[in-house]
Amino acid sequence: MCTYNGAKYLREQLESIIRQTYPIYEIIIQDDCSTDNTFEILKEYSKKYSHISISVNQQTIGINGNFFSAMNRATGDYIAISDQDDIWESHKIEKQIASIGDNWLSFHFSKPFSEDGSVVYFDDRQPNYGIERVIYQGPIPGHTMLLKREIIPMVSEESKKYFMYDHLFQMVTAAYGKIDFCNQILVHQRRHYKAATYTPPH
Repeated sequence: MCTYNGAKYLREQLESIIRQTYPIYEIIIQDDCSTDNTFEILKEYSKKYSHISISVNQQTIGINGNFFSAMNRATGDYIAISDQDDIWESHKIEKQIASIGDNWLSFHFSKPFSEDGSVVYFDDRQPNYGIERVIYQGPIPGHTMLLKREIIPMVSEESKKYFMYDHLFQMVTAAYGKIDFCNQILVHQRRHYKAATYTPPH
């Protein structure tokens, strides 16, 4: 998980991760110099749960840099990417581990919701994650991804200048035909005006 000024919704997301039915051995959280009380909340949780590891960047490095840096600290074979303001279903990781098989990346439906009047739209059609679609549209959101750690070095440093982390991972895995779709709603994606990725649906 990467955080930045996420104190308002952070506890709810952390609780949904802690309550997973599949055992999670490490929760790595990296903060990008928040100016609210995000890091105080993280310190509270890290004291309570020994498998939560927290750090704060010396200077702001942005979404892409923060996620790549945090993922490079992971020691497990699988990495699940988390935003700071969503809510996971309790069986999210269990379902994705069961589904991924020999693939390198598993993703699922996430259903948007709003509490501040932000416009949301849920597209429940079977997703197209063929290589052409992935290259031009990047339809797989990072917060739905469970990926094998071995694919991280397959992303070049140069490409990180031009594409977001989740777009890069789906392009690499689609090129090799190594994507699994777990056909369930496993994340409730909170949409709000201050979210870094929020744009009203057209």
